[in-house]
Amino acid sequence: MPTRWPLSPRRSSKGPIAWGTGVLEYGDRMAIVAPVGGGNLLFVLTSAGTNAGQLLFDLRRHRPALAQLL
Repeated sequence: MPTRWPLSPRRSSKGPIAWGTGVLEYGDRMAIVAPVGGGNLLFVLTSAGTNAGQLLFDLRRHRPALAQLL
């Protein structure tokens, strides 16, 4: 059986496909994959006990600045 990518693209009014933010559990940590513009994805592997809610909020809030850095 073929392996499937865990994050599914979705249709968007801004273009043919847009990726949403994905959160994956990895042991006692979390992996966060977030689009930051220009087709780039940011991958963050958190430490155990990290406040993932605050991290997701900050990623969404600062996404335009991250896109400019890339």
